[in-house]
Amino acid sequence: MSTYADRLADFCVTLTAESLPKPVLHQAELSAMDFVGVVLAGGVTPVAEFVTGYARAQGGAGEATLFGHHDRVPAPLAGLVNGARAHSIELDDHEAHMRSKVHSGAVVFPAAWAAAERRGAVTGLEFLAAVVIGYEVIGRLSAATSYPDFLGKKKGFHTTPLFGSFASAATAGRLLGLTSEQLSNAFGICGSMASGLQETVAAGAMVKPFHAGWAAHNGLIAAQLASRGMTGPRSIFEGRKGFYRAFCGEGEYDLSVIDRDFGAEYDISLTMYKPYACGGGIHPALTAIDDLRGRHDIDADNVERVVVRTSQTVVDMFVTPREAKYSPVSGPQAQHSLPYAAATLLVDGAALLDQFTNEAVARPHVRALAQRIDVEVDPGIHSDDPEDEPASVTILLADGRELTSSVRGGRGSLAVPMSDAELIDKYRRLATPYLGEATATVQERMLNLTTAPNVADVPGSLVRHG
Repeated sequence: MSTYADRLADFCVTLTAESLPKPVLHQAELSAMDFVGVVLAGGVTPVAEFVTGYARAQGGAGEATLFGHHDRVPAPLAGLVNGARAHSIELDDHEAHMRSKVHSGAVVFPAAWAAAERRGAVTGLEFLAAVVIGYEVIGRLSAATSYPDFLGKKKGFHTTPLFGSFASAATAGRLLGLTSEQLSNAFGICGSMASGLQETVAAGAMVKPFHAGWAAHNGLIAAQLASRGMTGPRSIFEGRKGFYRAFCGEGEYDLSVIDRDFGAEYDISLTMYKPYACGGGIHPALTAIDDLRGRHDIDADNVERVVVRTSQTVVDMFVTPREAKYSPVSGPQAQHSLPYAAATLLVDGAALLDQFTNEAVARPHVRALAQRIDVEVDPGIHSDDPEDEPASVTILLADGRELTSSVRGGRGSLAVPMSDAELIDKYRRLATPYLGEATATVQERMLNLTTAPNVADVPGSLVRHG
């Protein structure tokens, strides 16, 4: 009998690139540009340095490029490094929480470019089709849980690596020419590779970025093993001892989502982009603060108190436990602290890479301002989609002014989407320190991938300027 893995694999293999709507292809081009900026900027983080050093030390065939370097390593190791880099600064794209809760680009693009380089020549259109397929797989599999964040909130799993290996295998399998049967076996192999725990976030450890890289790495391996004839349980999704029963438990998933209405719409169309280098649920509050900063002259030294009104979900995720969220001790821990992120945005006028280093987090005046930020639960906000939900911020100043802003959602969400121009500006800010004068050329190339005759050389061309 045909299994869910069989039907999902058949869709991945038979979907024609030419059938994809132009808006879907343009979305994939925007995500490609966004990924390039993020993966280059992510090279400065400690976790990126650790995994890069590890990959270099392994040796092996030079199949694929480490972004921003001349180094070529085996394709799975390139996926590991490039995925970890892309997820290390909390600026990578992700799917709307109302549908799923995964960071797609940090898994899919490392697999896509590693497979393209390994193959040697891939047209832009075929590359984008493989990317769309990867986004589709990770989105559908995550959305099949009872609530897309059930695994994180109730079980402690991190959904990006849990479902990411399957997406990586689908993307790589498409580009490496796997048959439907082989890809179904690759999905079965991926089921034994699924992993990723949220404890790293609470502890402020470095492992979270590694999750995306490990998923890209695993999918590339699974695709290659399946292409050689290795089998996996093709009943991996519905099996009595399969993926969903093991990770979710009975009654906490709906497998019909996996193969429902193929081609009716595409998950990549639900992509949200991040303007702030921190957890997405914090973004509505930061958007409101930015709105006030744009309309008023606010000196952080004159801020007496800030009141943020948001949902219980945001409070649970980004405000508690109080000691960790109000006094974070590391950059990774601060990226999931609403009080710190709000304070640093008021002080620095930005919440990007420089604001979430270990050194930045230790600044006494920012930490003092964070203590004056009160976060209250608004009972009128009851969504489980903390990035695409309302928030309000009131800033009380020493001169007696009381400034308030309410927003429909976080900037970059589906409620308040970033424009193409804003995404281009984000890309340029991230990529220019690395690409210099080549930044504009790479931008144009990413936004015209649909007509590109070959994209396999892209990673090798993105070496740091100077």
